[in-house]
Amino acid sequence: MLFIAHVYSLNSDESSALLALKDYISPEPQNVLANDWTTATSVCNWIGVICGGQPQRVVALNLSSMGLDGTLPPVGACLPTWFMVLNMENYFVGTTPSALGSITSLKKIDLSYNKLSGSIASTIFNLSSLQIIDLSHNMLAGNLPADMANRLPELKELYLSRNQLYGQIPSSLFNCRQLKVLSLSSNSFTGNISINLGNLTMLKDLDLSTNNFEGMPDCLFESDHF
Repeated sequence: MLFIAHVYSLNSDESSALLALKDYISPEPQNVLANDWTTATSVCNWIGVICGGQPQRVVALNLSSMGLDGTLPPVGACLPTWFMVLNMENYFVGTTPSALGSITSLKKIDLSYNKLSGSIASTIFNLSSLQIIDLSHNMLAGNLPADMANRLPELKELYLSRNQLYGQIPSSLFNCRQLKVLSLSSNSFTGNISINLGNLTMLKDLDLSTNNFEGMPDCLFESDHF
């Protein structure tokens, strides 16, 4: 009985948080969430919601390509700390939510193909569990924090292409030894590319095109990785 009560409490808290999230982005053009996200069914059966573990609880949210627009909701404040995957590729405006930094189990953030602006919330780079960050195809601007990768030991894929970012590539990024994909194309990055790029021995896919770099290190032309 205690176990059942605990599961009910978890799902009830999660459904309440997601219903608050739904209310924040209403009205929606096709009423997908309005019709599907209701208390009549378990939160684990809602469109875009993925549950896992034992007991079952919400671990991922995929609301991509649903035609949602308006201001990006405060997703960080609505999601539990054990949450792992967030995918919200739509037409949202606003900024990257700083509250995402409180979701300590987050492994993937995909907010690509929105219309987000301003600088990237630095709290995102404090999540040591992150493996994939995709903020490409937005209107994000500013310098990347110098220490952005100091606390990202698990980072495998970083997509920041097609934004309005500028300045130099932070040297801390070259310490992400697990990095396999680095896409920074179509921004306004400047300066020389550090020879420390050669430290990324796991790198398979590199795109630095359409920037304002002044030189490329020899290791780019000698590497067998890409």
